[in-house]
Amino acid sequence: MGETEDLQMKLYHATDRAKIASVMENGLNPRSCLTSNYGQALYYAETIEDEGCDSTIIELDLDALVARVGDESLLPDHPSLSEPITTSLTLTEEEVHEAWEACDGTWRDSLEIVNSIICTVRIPAELLSCSEYDVLPKPGTA
Repeated sequence: MGETEDLQMKLYHATDRAKIASVMENGLNPRSCLTSNYGQALYYAETIEDEGCDSTIIELDLDALVARVGDESLLPDHPSLSEPITTSLTLTEEEVHEAWEACDGTWRDSLEIVNSIICTVRIPAELLSCSEYDVLPKPGTA
């Protein structure tokens, strides 16, 4: 896969709405999965709702994340590479596996092939935004 410079894209993370105040105050936990595909984020939001919880989607800027945590803190999303959610991709599972075998195996390749990566460190709260949180009272106010 070609090296992608200045990706300037948004990443998304679906979470339980009951956790949003904590996430927006403390950041996302290490090993959080992030996707550049909003449809994939909606898929994960639906799985949260299937478990009986309300969901919401958090957004962050890829360039800001890389600048803050560094390339070394980002990894390919191996679970998504092994079992891709093809309903939100333009590739079949076989095509995903072939593309992964033909690339260098970097997090950037993972983002290009399955639209997702893993961040191994806590993602600082100041990098995160959530439109639903913006309308909720912030902790310590009201």
